[in-house]
Amino acid sequence: MESTFNWYWLVDGLQAHGYCLQLVNTAAVTQYDGLKYSGDHHDAFHLAHLLRLGILPTGHIYPKEQRAIRDLLRRRLSLVRAASTQLISVKSQI
Repeated sequence: MESTFNWYWLVDGLQAHGYCLQLVNTAAVTQYDGLKYSGDHHDAFHLAHLLRLGILPTGHIYPKEQRAIRDLLRRRLSLVRAASTQLISVKSQI
């Protein structure tokens, strides 16, 4: 499954059943130059190959208890940035 904003439920369910999961940092995955085919099937093989080589760039899966705090802090940062942008815009108009 490609990670989206709502991937927590899948991670929680799979971890509850004993699966070991890796959260891939897709921004750090470099595709092969000249890759002829594209799609989920080929992407899965590419990621599995990087995992076998030990060079798959992964991220941290936060524990369920800490996710709400992290999401709240991310939302606060977004609101602070938006407020700052609006304030600068108003000040430049004045």
